[in-house]
Amino acid sequence: MFCPECGKPNDDSAIFCYDCGTRLKAQNPEQAPGQVIQNGGNYPPVTDTVVPPPPKKPMNKKAVAIVGSVCGAFFALIIGLIVIISIFTPEKAAVNYVNALASGDYAKAYSYIYDTEKKYVSEEQYVEYMSVNSIITPGSVKKANCTDAIETIGYSFVNMATTESVYNCYVTFDIEDSAYDAFFSGYIPDGMLVKVVKSGGFSYKVSMADEFVQGVTIRTMKDANVTIDGVQLTGASSQSNYEESSDIFENYTVAVLLSGNHNLVIEHEMYDTIETEIYVGEYERSFYYTEMDLKEETRNQIFTQTTEIFKSMCAASMSSKDFSAVSGNITSNADYYEDLVYDYNYFKNKIKNNDGVGYSSLNFTSFTDSTTNLGMNNNRYTCKVSYTYDNVYVYRDYRSATGYNQRSTTAAEGYISMTFEYVDGVWNLISINDYRI
Repeated sequence: MFCPECGKPNDDSAIFCYDCGTRLKAQNPEQAPGQVIQNGGNYPPVTDTVVPPPPKKPMNKKAVAIVGSVCGAFFALIIGLIVIISIFTPEKAAVNYVNALASGDYAKAYSYIYDTEKKYVSEEQYVEYMSVNSIITPGSVKKANCTDAIETIGYSFVNMATTESVYNCYVTFDIEDSAYDAFFSGYIPDGMLVKVVKSGGFSYKVSMADEFVQGVTIRTMKDANVTIDGVQLTGASSQSNYEESSDIFENYTVAVLLSGNHNLVIEHEMYDTIETEIYVGEYERSFYYTEMDLKEETRNQIFTQTTEIFKSMCAASMSSKDFSAVSGNITSNADYYEDLVYDYNYFKNKIKNNDGVGYSSLNFTSFTDSTTNLGMNNNRYTCKVSYTYDNVYVYRDYRSATGYNQRSTTAAEGYISMTFEYVDGVWNLISINDYRI
């Protein structure tokens, strides 16, 4: 007979298909309903023997291959995760970092630094810094070991979100044989503390927070160009109770610097450039350069422009002329100008009194910049300068018997102080502050 399911041939006496296991007969075809036939047909006698279950249909080769692949991939994934977890741990990150330092490969060591902190220090700056400040001498460490990472909570840094996954990893060193003498002399440490932070997933990075100094400030002249290691700092106006002219100074700040020595350059239109090296540390983060030397060309400009006005004012006074006769750079501010006219007239009256008796000569002798620094007024630079001069004063001593005035002369030294304001590259007279005639 043939199997109605798969069509394969089977013996007429078969109950189940030999190929697919389908049941072939429900009962003896020669048996009448309700009739029991023992051996009347071509069938074996009915016994109490239990008929075995039909054989299961075997899986084809394609299905077997798919199942094998899935199982293999699953076990490979489990093994891979175990390997990844064993590699990317705080301890391993700390050891990798130390090994990079020990090999002198500071560029590789930089790759292990926490990405958020890299914006405060470039690879070039890091390499230069570690070449001087690394506590590990390249070639001195044979092997680095770290078996424990102590987790800390609440670590924070400038402009960096607080994270709870921070680990203090103490890495110990196996010293190379050639470095033992230096080790026992104290030049090589036997270990170092490395701070490690979790940067996402299974990744761990080294933090340089202990090497950074936050809020470094340079206080110097306004409108200066201030750079540290070639990076320009931003300035902000500030007031100080300890400075007479605090409006001329600004605070130039940098959020974060590596501790250690840095090159500072201060450039200004009117002052000599300062180039120096500063040490930045936990307690060394504020630096003051509020006393700077004027440039030689600045002094010459002040001398030339202000002396011209002083000499013109003396000449006009000797000739009893009004202030309008004074030549040179005079302020255009109406309020300043009114005060200047008043001060000039007082000076002129001292030079020549009403009856013509007064100074017969005023000879300029010297110029003095009375302040080390310039001042600031209405957001403009000002300077106070002083002049001294020789003069010969003529005065009436007594009336003689003939009725004529007896005149005598005496030599004296005069002094005057004036303030000038810097506008569009020119020093303009704004006030006469003090005079001694």
